[in-house]
Amino acid sequence: MILALDAGNTRLKWGLHDGRRWAALGCGATVEGAALLSELPGRLERPERVALCNVAGAELAVAARRLADQWGVALIEIRPRSSQCGVTNGYADPGQLGADRWAAVIAAWRRRRRACLVVNVGTAMTVDMLDDDGHFRGGMIVPGHALMRQALAERSAALDRGLGRFDLYPKNTANAVYSGALVALVGAVEHVAARFEADLGSPPAVLLAGGDAELVRAHLRLPVESVEHLVLEGVVCIAQEEAGP
Repeated sequence: MILALDAGNTRLKWGLHDGRRWAALGCGATVEGAALLSELPGRLERPERVALCNVAGAELAVAARRLADQWGVALIEIRPRSSQCGVTNGYADPGQLGADRWAAVIAAWRRRRRACLVVNVGTAMTVDMLDDDGHFRGGMIVPGHALMRQALAERSAALDRGLGRFDLYPKNTANAVYSGALVALVGAVEHVAARFEADLGSPPAVLLAGGDAELVRAHLRLPVESVEHLVLEGVVCIAQEEAGP
């Protein structure tokens, strides 16, 4: 059993994997992550190891170490490498790549074994390119939907701070901001997909994950596979390889 942890900017996701499937899954707010992890020993059977993908900071890492120590098992902290699980990291400095992006492209490679556009839509949206040889070519980082709207509201005092909704022809400011931010995300994905397809000579598979994945998917004019736990899948792949036979 592997307990996989995905600590993002907003959400902490966890999954207990038995080597074939998820035996249990859960999530909570990252700001409450330490408390959430402290409750897991009373809810789950003891895993063989804990694997952490963390972009949320030191406090979460300390809580994960405490959890692993309580169970008396090893903690694997996901750190991008030059190559792993069949994927080659094309970053100029491989260590600068976010651990969540690394785990996601590894999961995409295990799923498809061909060129993929890996899109994770959360606090920020990442659009990463993986070619037919398993080389991670690089990717884009775009502010997420809520972050774009928040930035506009904070820097433009006259803007309507209402929630808004999508409208192809917005007739009030709240809807204009909501729709503009969403179209910016959709446009980024479609632009990168088109450029990557031209480079590859064939369309890549598009894998979509993250809390706002369905918001973006509803407006994409591309065939898309939604994968709810893509980063967690990558965490399991990495933990299995690092544990060895």
